[in-house]
Amino acid sequence: MTAPRAPILMAIDQGSGSSRVLAFDRHGRVLAHATRPLATRTPRPGWVEHSPDDLLRGVKAALAAAVSDLGRDPVGIGLTTQRSTVILWDRRTGRSLSAALSWQDRRAAEICADLSASAARIRRTTGLVLSPYYAAPKLRWLLDRIPGAQRRAERGEVLCGTVNTFLLWHLSDRRLHVTDHTHAARTLLMNLSTLEWDPWLCDRFGIPLVMLPTITPTISAFGDIRAGARRVPVFASIGDQQAAAFGQGGAGAGDLCLHYGTGAFALLLTGATMIRSPRLLTSIAWSSDSARSYVLEGAVNAVGSGLAWLQRNWRLPNDLRALDRLAHRSRRPTPFLPALAGLGAPDWDPLAEGIASGFTLASEPQDVVRGFLDGVAFLLARVVTAMPATVPASRITASGGLSSLSALLQSQADFLGCPIRRTRLRETSAWGAAALCGVGAGLWRSPGEAARRIPYDRLFKPSANMDTMSQKKQVWEYLLREARRIGAYTAVNHSG
Repeated sequence: MTAPRAPILMAIDQGSGSSRVLAFDRHGRVLAHATRPLATRTPRPGWVEHSPDDLLRGVKAALAAAVSDLGRDPVGIGLTTQRSTVILWDRRTGRSLSAALSWQDRRAAEICADLSASAARIRRTTGLVLSPYYAAPKLRWLLDRIPGAQRRAERGEVLCGTVNTFLLWHLSDRRLHVTDHTHAARTLLMNLSTLEWDPWLCDRFGIPLVMLPTITPTISAFGDIRAGARRVPVFASIGDQQAAAFGQGGAGAGDLCLHYGTGAFALLLTGATMIRSPRLLTSIAWSSDSARSYVLEGAVNAVGSGLAWLQRNWRLPNDLRALDRLAHRSRRPTPFLPALAGLGAPDWDPLAEGIASGFTLASEPQDVVRGFLDGVAFLLARVVTAMPATVPASRITASGGLSSLSALLQSQADFLGCPIRRTRLRETSAWGAAALCGVGAGLWRSPGEAARRIPYDRLFKPSANMDTMSQKKQVWEYLLREARRIGAYTAVNHSG
């Protein structure tokens, strides 16, 4: 008698730089992998966007390639995407009415400034700060500038959504206009207590409820989507950073998960308890019909994107291993504060600008690379330091494509003064989405059972002495103040 074939779990991982589709067995081993690049446009300072058509084509092509390589149907698909990027499209034709405004985009800063009197209530209701990084201010900006868009949206002719919603709608042949709690929580429109769209928030931003997707738990039977010539059910949709945390094995209170990609993120799992912090974000880690888990979060906004900027302008190697070797050769790093897309937690200053110092005629490319990586580690360490002592971190784990840079993780361990374990699997966002899909498909009874402690490939221990780190932090704190001061000056004197 032929033994039953082992189940296959698939994940769509749509990020700022690429669209990836991976297939896994139930132990997290990669069985198939297809990737398509996604270009980022920066037409004006502070504007960051993608082509929705290119994004959709890339996902469709990667899906078809991965399914073809497998040769048989997966049990289901888990979807994970960049979270606060938002798109408008025509309900009847499916045509995009806007660019995909990236989560890094800051063009709606004035809208946030005009709503500053409501900032405290918005914070209490959503768990987020009032910031142009999130979807609602971007939606307001689009509705104000696309002729007739507000009126058509009020009639239900225009739909909106974050990337997960956009993909589900198109890949389901326009049947599914849905989102999940983790993505809805990044819009500034969902009430974190009720997990529903909040009428006061929608009214405050002027967003018609009829244009918003239905909110469902992270683990749900979303429906079938087209994957090449096949149709495959979707059992999970989750934001990319929550997926990465779960993919690292982060399922219990006290798990501190670092993830390095386009941005660098620190997520502290708080379990079933919602904890609020004045300088961090409170959000949903994952949810089902019967349970939910919460997270505290902060981010450095431009890490992978900032590194790509450096690579273009300093003619640095694109290969991460070569870049890592270059950083290790630096003997006199030039401190570089990477506020290239403003500052996230705990400062929340969208006007701040990148700043570097310490250049001499002897400065070399490796000094710039090392200074940039140190700047990332400094900023992310400030996020971790802002986390409340009521939920002490029981372990610190790192993943993501840029975690391959050992110079970065060594600097991170030095700034934190704590050891960091790096996962062997870099694609933890995809595995997290696939594992939660397995819960929805019935392979595991609960997220806790599905969580797997991904094997580690290296432990980074602090190596710098306390006096040296104290002096370094003083330099970085000075740069931080100057980055904010210069950004404020630029906003006033170069606003046109």
